[in-house]
Amino acid sequence: MDAPAWWRLDDGVGRSPGTFAHLGGTVVGQQAREPLGERGRSADVPNDIPKRGWQDIAWRVVRAARRDRVTMFAAGVAFYALLALFPTIAAVISVWGLLFDPVEAGRQLYTISRFMPPDAANLIDQQAQDVVESIESGNVLTALAGLLIAMFIASKAVSVLVIGLNAVYGEQEQRSLLYRGVVLVSLTFGLICMTLVSLGFIAIVPALVDRLMIEPPMDRVLQWLRWPALLVLMSLLIALLYRFAPYRRSPQWRWLSYGTLFATLMWLLGSGGLSLYVRYFSTFSELYGSIGAVVALMLWFWLSAFVVLFGAELNSEMERQTCHDTTVGEARPLGEREAFAADTIGVENPWNSDNTARK
Repeated sequence: MDAPAWWRLDDGVGRSPGTFAHLGGTVVGQQAREPLGERGRSADVPNDIPKRGWQDIAWRVVRAARRDRVTMFAAGVAFYALLALFPTIAAVISVWGLLFDPVEAGRQLYTISRFMPPDAANLIDQQAQDVVESIESGNVLTALAGLLIAMFIASKAVSVLVIGLNAVYGEQEQRSLLYRGVVLVSLTFGLICMTLVSLGFIAIVPALVDRLMIEPPMDRVLQWLRWPALLVLMSLLIALLYRFAPYRRSPQWRWLSYGTLFATLMWLLGSGGLSLYVRYFSTFSELYGSIGAVVALMLWFWLSAFVVLFGAELNSEMERQTCHDTTVGEARPLGEREAFAADTIGVENPWNSDNTARK
């Protein structure tokens, strides 16, 4: 009888070039040529992986990102995210207007959009102003209708992201249509709620500073701390995506931490770098004309989706570096963990092996 599909040794290109055996906690085959500890095969936490193990992981991540078509999935997310953006802006401002001044929501949206390229930020600001001028503050039906439309379109972007995460983790979607719909709606609702919470946090902190009459320099410190807090909130959202979006037995939180931190930092650096490039070295409007701002915005969405998927690749290959069970619940042997990344062992970097070193 052939070995189960997940009970395989990956060659770094395909998913199943051969099989391996798991006997008494020892992997028999290519990976057993070295002591388990030298590459982190016995690592219980990511910090236990030594330098040579991280070199293996980095080599596999680069190859896996190309194999799993990460850039293509990121493009799909960017397309649907762009379609969902303006209904989401209308929904956020309408919901905010039920409790507060919708003008303040538009102002804070522009504050958040500072992470985007200048052309894209100006487009967000203009759309927010148009929505503020057109909505009727306090209209519950308008807010509810806008929220439903935004969730429907945004769920398409989340759906593509979930498909991409399944590809990254080596899984095939097998959840029922109802259960999958619940997952998509929950993740989409979480994204919109994060936007609302971010708006509230950005708007409330300055108001509290003024109300409590906090004097310099503490007032500037408190206002600056809003941004690290938002990054923490974003990291939490990314970790939740990694934990619940793919169709697999959930990984332990510690095996999500490195990919989450990587995705958050790369998103921050990438967004800043893209903004600086657009501001000082290129103007999308000169190249693309009237749709320059739309192109800049789509590029920013693509970058955001790409770093999230690339961070998932890092998490996946970290799990495949160890023989320990990286999933939640009681520990299971290889091949019985209901997760490809946890049930397979990634191969070593051929340029980082003892044979190569001797050559």
